[in-house]
Amino acid sequence: MYKLAIYAGLLFVLILSGCAESKKSDRITIVTTTGILADCVQNIVGDQAEVISLMGAGVDPHLYKASQGDISKLANADIVIYNGLHLEGKMAKMLENYNQQKPTYAIGSYMDPAKLKRVDGSSDLVDPHVWFNPTLWMQGLKGIANELSKVKGLEKTNANYDVYAQQV
Repeated sequence: MYKLAIYAGLLFVLILSGCAESKKSDRITIVTTTGILADCVQNIVGDQAEVISLMGAGVDPHLYKASQGDISKLANADIVIYNGLHLEGKMAKMLENYNQQKPTYAIGSYMDPAKLKRVDGSSDLVDPHVWFNPTLWMQGLKGIANELSKVKGLEKTNANYDVYAQQV
């Protein structure tokens, strides 16, 4: 009977230890909205950070609504990077609001506004599909690399960008 109580106690301790809150990794977590952005950011940060994309392939970012899981990922992220330029239409305001809480960057804000393609002659609306223009896209990515290189633990980002830019 005594041995049974000891085994039951050990089992109880093991079960409780499995319920313990997991400690957040020391690795920087960057959440991006789209897969193409995640791929580019992963190339410039390398193994210095974990990059997570909210949207998978084939998802329309214009119509995408953040799920509870997405909101949790954004809340737990150290850094948030999104396209901007109204690509993430239904998430735009929420993404802008994260700027009050953590480093949040829109790649479109690092591009020369004069080079952005206007939609239907509009002076305000631009085509947010800027990755189709490699020069503009890399200009925006360079701006992101400059910002990330200022973050402790991401100091190699500019050097990684230079290598990546040679490949693109």
